[in-house]
Amino acid sequence: MEKNELLAEYLEKIVFNELDLRSLKHSIENIEINKEEKKELIKIFISHLAIMFEKLNEKLPFYFESYLVKLNITNPLKEIDTENTDLSKIKTELNEKNKFLTEVGFRINTIYKKLL
Repeated sequence: MEKNELLAEYLEKIVFNELDLRSLKHSIENIEINKEEKKELIKIFISHLAIMFEKLNEKLPFYFESYLVKLNITNPLKEIDTENTDLSKIKTELNEKNKFLTEVGFRINTIYKKLL
């Protein structure tokens, strides 16, 4: 399992914590509005959580890479060979992110179905 996948799973467990989602659903059910409005409110919350998850997943790897580059600058014994691997690395990361976003879509759908 790669670092990005581990990070994605870790973030998913935080953002889509099942206990928190059940608590949110219970709180919404106690609000005095009709059933359709409650369902719409749950959809809005799940949608916002998904957006937050995607933003975190995009930003954190960049932060960690920047941090590692900073460490490599302070540690001159370690050489970085980026000339040959930049393009292939970008393609690989893009493919990983596409696969990951597909998985996130399926997982969000599963979580949403559980909540309803």
